[in-house]
Amino acid sequence: MTDTHAPVPDLIRGFLRDGRLLRLPAKYGKQLLVLDYLATNAFEPGRIYDEAAVNDILRGWCEGGATDHVAVRRALVDSAQLVRDPVQGWYWRADGLEA
Repeated sequence: MTDTHAPVPDLIRGFLRDGRLLRLPAKYGKQLLVLDYLATNAFEPGRIYDEAAVNDILRGWCEGGATDHVAVRRALVDSAQLVRDPVQGWYWRADGLEA
């Protein structure tokens, strides 16, 4: 996770505080906005991460919040913000590499 984050858009401000994810929104549209913000600010384009690294990054974002880092990881993959190689278990930002 980088030390500086992009400004939080007004629509999702209630779900993020001080660089931490408080919870995922129930509404899918807002959830996608939060996940996009997370992927953009937590993961570098073009970098490949193993599962342990993804978990460490997301633990930092989820610390003190109501959302489990594993649920966030799954949501990032399900929403196509992160791509997961099913054989190697590697992850990367969807806009960072060719799948």
